[in-house]
Amino acid sequence: MVCLKYSSGRRLDMASWYKPPDRWGWSTSRPARPVATMEPRWPFGGVSWTRCSSERAVVGPWPTGGGVMPDPLAIAVRCEEVDGVNPLNDSSRLVIAGEREGVVVTRPHGFAILDDHDETILVAVEPEGRRRGIGSALLLDALDRRPEHSAWAFGTLPAARALAEHLGLRPVRELLHMGRSLTAATPAAPPEGVHIGTFTDADATAVVAVNRAAFRNHPEQGRLDLDGFRALTRQPWFDPAGLLTARIEGQLVGFHWTKRHDATTGEVYVLAVDPAFEGRGIGRALLDHGLAHLTAVGCRTVELYVEADQPRVVALYRASGFDTLSVDTNYRREPS
Repeated sequence: MVCLKYSSGRRLDMASWYKPPDRWGWSTSRPARPVATMEPRWPFGGVSWTRCSSERAVVGPWPTGGGVMPDPLAIAVRCEEVDGVNPLNDSSRLVIAGEREGVVVTRPHGFAILDDHDETILVAVEPEGRRRGIGSALLLDALDRRPEHSAWAFGTLPAARALAEHLGLRPVRELLHMGRSLTAATPAAPPEGVHIGTFTDADATAVVAVNRAAFRNHPEQGRLDLDGFRALTRQPWFDPAGLLTARIEGQLVGFHWTKRHDATTGEVYVLAVDPAFEGRGIGRALLDHGLAHLTAVGCRTVELYVEADQPRVVALYRASGFDTLSVDTNYRREPS
């Protein structure tokens, strides 16, 4: 698959539990402003750049050659059908929807999304348009516009790896995609003094505060503010019953945000514990209760994404029955 995600951080649509050194945590709408188009710089026609910093993004259809430009969502579906990897994440979908700042470029068979919130660029080319230089052209132009960004190769597929090498990008990070099957089980009681409950609207500010503390050094998740959090809760997949909270004497000290991709597949979307309360078994309790919730709503498998260089977190997941399914590789352009 010709699909790279340029970013200063991790993939958000399948966030898991990230633990920077010495702290628990893991994993990821601006006011309306005028939309400005960018002049395309391609050796071929039919390209549309759209600056999206408003509540709505104008993404397509884009007329070309008597037809219409396919939109990124349709291209992403075709890519996933062939490659088994979806080139979009939650943040890029918000850019497409006009709920997050960014630039969308579409052309026949391909697209690039410059996510200015997460400082990421996603590029994908549908199967019938490959081996024509479309991906390279999209990639080079986008990277020229955002030279500070790094790149994710989802699944580290051969074509994406070869393209990264061809463009002089070097691997700098790896993200493990892990998964396991789910079976009915009663989670163990939480540690003494810890109460596991479910999210209410009144918890939003506290959830964002815990997230900020847990991910203060994380390049994407640490950016999540209250507006960004509320934008995610407006997505069709959000279920407040699937956002579990941990409290000590009424104070919210951690949460496990689960996600359902379909009727039988769930995800450890975000699992975070306030660093001031680490080492008390809160993270493990939240994980167990979240998996029990996913099982109760019909999920038969669960997945997550975790940094490969966090051995304690990886060990926790392996101890909970997770195995590595694939590896995403993060690339950065070599300095000139």
